[in-house]
Amino acid sequence: MCSTGALVGFQVAQGVTNYGAARSNAKVQEIQQAAATESLIQSTLQQEAAIQVQTQQAQEEIAREMLDADREARRVRASNIVRMSEAGQAGASAQRVIDDIAVQADRKQVRLDAKSESVNQAELAQLKGLNAQHYNQLNQINQPINKPSALGAAIGIGANVAQTIMTTKAIQSSISGPKLTVGQSATAASQANAAASQAAGAASTSAGGFGFTPIFPS
Repeated sequence: MCSTGALVGFQVAQGVTNYGAARSNAKVQEIQQAAATESLIQSTLQQEAAIQVQTQQAQEEIAREMLDADREARRVRASNIVRMSEAGQAGASAQRVIDDIAVQADRKQVRLDAKSESVNQAELAQLKGLNAQHYNQLNQINQPINKPSALGAAIGIGANVAQTIMTTKAIQSSISGPKLTVGQSATAASQANAAASQAAGAASTSAGGFGFTPIFPS
């Protein structure tokens, strides 16, 4: 049968190993979250740039349409003035023709202004949707990470050690000799608790460096 010291040593070593593995897993999750977050940021920036380029191209096309419309209005006005002059048309009649040309040019300008505003509103809607999508994905990536506590690990190891000592002593007592008196049982329990406290302290120290120092002799 294994000695109490060997069993306690095994439990302490196992507890420290489990703590180290849990801490390593938490670190890996942190690295993965950081990488996923950076990838998401870059993707969002690229999509945002694409939306802005699309808007700029649309606005440049509208600006060309405005320039063409202005040139066409000037050409029509000039040609009508020449035509009316050659025909001897003047006064109120000629002015109505010129005013009508101006009204048509203004209407086209209004339509192009509305088209430009529509492009701007579409860009804002796209950017707003992209922003909402970005933060939704960011929240999904950055879920809370369960980080192990060195103190919690030490307390757990100490509790397991105490239980092992009590169980081992009870088995040894039932095999090798008469049952302990109430006073002897209390003394054994006190010794087990003291040993458990010592084991927990050693486990806490060992957890910091992932090492193990034997506590009890074999």
